Amino acid sequence: MVMVSILSPHHIHRLLAVPVEWTFVAYLCLGLPVQEDDRPLLDRAGWQQNTETVWVQR
Repeated sequence: MVMVSILSPHHIHRLLAVPVEWTFVAYLCLGLPVQEDDRPLLDRAGWQQNTETVWVQR
């Protein structure tokens, strides 16, 4: 599962024809990817450089 983050809530409301009082929380996609890649799509497409993940242990 992956959450799609670059969507317009207004566009999604129109696309799904839902009542305006509904609050758009997340657009989740479930399924197998066409290809596997460790780099996020925004990084691969040149939109945003991937930042290093920092793990914190307590």
